[in-house]
Amino acid sequence: MNPRGILVATNGDDKVYYFIDDIANSEMDGAIISPDGSVQLIDFGAYILTEPFLREYRHTDFHRFLWGRNTGEELDRWMRIFVYKTQPVDSELLKDVKIETTISPKIKSKHYFDNRAMEFKSLNSSNQMELMSGVSANRKMHKQVRAAGRGTNNASSVDWRSSWASNGENTNG
Repeated sequence: MNPRGILVATNGDDKVYYFIDDIANSEMDGAIISPDGSVQLIDFGAYILTEPFLREYRHTDFHRFLWGRNTGEELDRWMRIFVYKTQPVDSELLKDVKIETTISPKIKSKHYFDNRAMEFKSLNSSNQMELMSGVSANRKMHKQVRAAGRGTNNASSVDWRSSWASNGENTNG
C-alpha cells in the first residue's frame, strides 16, 4: 500500500511531500519527487531543518497549521501530529487538501542524512589527506633547506659576506 502524501513545498524543481500515513513504523515520513519521477524517501523534520531554500505552500488550513507558528494548545496538537506522531491529522485540516496516493517509495529509498554524512566524510578525508601531504612536504623541504645550508662543522656553505662584497658593499663588519 502506498502512503498518502500532501505536497507541502518545493525545493527548486523537486516537490516535497509529507506523508499522513505511517510507513511500517519507519522514520521516513516524507518524500522528494524529482522532475524525472524518481522518489527519495526522507525524514521530513530533519529535511526541512537543513534546506534553507524551501518554498512552503500555505494555501490551505493544513499547510498553514504545518508551517505556522503555533502556540498554546495548538502547539501541543502540532507536536502530537508532526513530532510524536501519536495523533492522526484531523479530517478538518484535510478537507481542502489534495492527497496523493500514487507516491511509490519502492522506487528509490535513501536516507537524507546518510548522503550528507558520506559527502562530509569524503570531503573531510580528502582535506585531511591534503593537509597531511602538505605537512610532510613542508617537513621535507625544511630538512632539505637546513641540509643545503650546512657545510663542514654545521657552518653555512653560503658566505653571505662574499655576496654583499660582489655587490660593492663593505665586508668589514
